[in-house]
Amino acid sequence: MEVMGSHKDRSQNPEAAGEYDRYIGGIYGLIQRGAPTSEFSAHLRRLEIEEMGIGNAQGLPLLDDKKRDEIASSLRKLFSR
Repeated sequence: MEVMGSHKDRSQNPEAAGEYDRYIGGIYGLIQRGAPTSEFSAHLRRLEIEEMGIGNAQGLPLLDDKKRDEIASSLRKLFSR
């Protein structure tokens, strides 16, 4: 599976180059405030569904909550050093 935003993808689809740039502000705000993992996870879920449109036929996210919580926790740890 190819990850959107990879070097190969951007070279084949230049308009996708800055696709995720608009999400960094909200994530940075969470980092700055020292938001809890649950808030990070909720923010990522909203981005998945509302901004990226990544969901199933019922409008639910494809990524399970446990995996999203792990990603949120990793983000907090990465930037809390």
